[in-house]
Amino acid sequence: MARLMPKRMMMIEGRQLGFYYRPTPDGKRILLGGRDSSRVGDPAAPKLFLRRGLVNLFPELENVRLSHTWFGNVAMHRDMLPRIFEKDGVVYATGFCGSGVVWAPWIGTRAAHKLLGHGEQARTAFDFRPPAFIPLYRGNPWFMPAIIQGYRMQDRIALYRARR
Repeated sequence: MARLMPKRMMMIEGRQLGFYYRPTPDGKRILLGGRDSSRVGDPAAPKLFLRRGLVNLFPELENVRLSHTWFGNVAMHRDMLPRIFEKDGVVYATGFCGSGVVWAPWIGTRAAHKLLGHGEQARTAFDFRPPAFIPLYRGNPWFMPAIIQGYRMQDRIALYRARR
């Protein structure tokens, strides 16, 4: 770890579909995340995708075994902003856009203050209206593969421009 991540800090790539990683608190493992857009198919695909990303970042880890993997859906709003809002008497803290580990505890605490009527403690810059309705969306994100392909294209264009 001293050689791979000497500052022991969270790191992220600048690509739309980049990876983010940091050492565990004990400094013995690397936590790595990224978007693979899996929706159907081989359940091992997300793990293999992250494994390739890890090896691309740290080639010396090619023979190191992964100890844990997980994947799941990510709550996102079209404006990519987390938010707290109330609808039909229910307070929501949503849309962490893949950054729930960072945002959820803080925004969730503010949502709890809102529920308890604690006025000033409940106020945040994330108090918004409910997110806008997405036409033709009924809970199955059928459009995500196209969005991910758009992000991949943006990354390719940026890489091409950087190499020129």
